Amino acid sequence: MPEETRPFFEELFAAVPDYTYELLDVVPAEGRVLVRWRVTGQFRGRPLRGVRANGSRLEFEGVDILRVKDELIYGNDAYWDEAGLLRAIGLLPARDSRQERALVALFNARVAVAARFRR
Repeated sequence: MPEETRPFFEELFAAVPDYTYELLDVVPAEGRVLVRWRVTGQFRGRPLRGVRANGSRLEFEGVDILRVKDELIYGNDAYWDEAGLLRAIGLLPARDSRQERALVALFNARVAVAARFRR
C-alpha cells in the first residue's frame, strides 16, 4: 500500500514545500485506530494535479481509519476535505460567492437540458 500512495504524496510535498501535518486526535477502537489530522502550508512549489502554484495558504483536515492486526497497519481509509483544498488553491470558487452561484446555475441548466434529451 505505501507504494500506491507515494506518487500522490511526492506531488503534494513538491507543491507545498512547507507542508505541515498535525495530529489532532488518535482514538483506538476494536481492530482500528482513528486518526484526525490537520495539514497546513503554502501552495508555492510545483503544480498539484496539473494546477500551477499560486501562493495560496492551505489548511484542511481529515480522518484516517487505520485497520490494525498484530500491531501492523494493513489498511487505511482516508477521508478529507478535498473540495476545501480545491477552494483554497482557487480551482473551485469560494463557498456562497457569486462565482459559486453562477457555477451551480450552469450545472443546473446542463442537467435540465440533458433531462430533455433523455425523454
